[in-house]
Amino acid sequence: MLVEVPRWLLVTSLIFAPWAYGSTRPWAIQGLSILMGYICLLWLAECLIRRRQPALSLIAVITSLGLIFQGWWMALNAHSYFDADLQALLPKAPLVSGAPGSADGPASASAMFFFTGLLGMFLFCCDLSQHPVWRKRIWMTVALTGLSLAAFGILQKIGGEAVLSLIWEPEKRDLTNNFATFRYRGNAGAYLNLIFPMMAGLAFLSFQR
Repeated sequence: MLVEVPRWLLVTSLIFAPWAYGSTRPWAIQGLSILMGYICLLWLAECLIRRRQPALSLIAVITSLGLIFQGWWMALNAHSYFDADLQALLPKAPLVSGAPGSADGPASASAMFFFTGLLGMFLFCCDLSQHPVWRKRIWMTVALTGLSLAAFGILQKIGGEAVLSLIWEPEKRDLTNNFATFRYRGNAGAYLNLIFPMMAGLAFLSFQR
């Protein structure tokens, strides 16, 4: 279970993230953070219990840990916090007064939980990519998820308001800017730009066979 569960959770997160409005809603961000947290914890537990050293590049480990340390230091050494009632930043005592720190401690800490999960997922994927079977599964999952979003976006453009009403609230429907589950077509385009090379690679392999 420790070996297989985090791997299938990764596949789940690759499908969930774009379909959950591009993981831009608060509930989607929280859901993705929980998924990433479980993946990283189970992966680390598996490595410890099996006494296995992950197949990771030293550069990837050093840079990831450096970013995590820098981000958490800024969050923990915050010089102020945001008061929602006053709509203002209020000062607070930092750990080290002369050192740099975040302007909004709680918001920075919340963001760092998410970014730590992302970097943990990056390292997990570096380790998992050493297995050809899982490398192909990840490749297929990303390509098919992008294909499904592209197809749904085209269906929206053809069907108009009737298809938009399936997922969008009335105040957020915009035929000129929505595409699939993305409120802004430019973000959808950026996502699909990452997907098309993977789809092209799979098509090339299929034609070779």
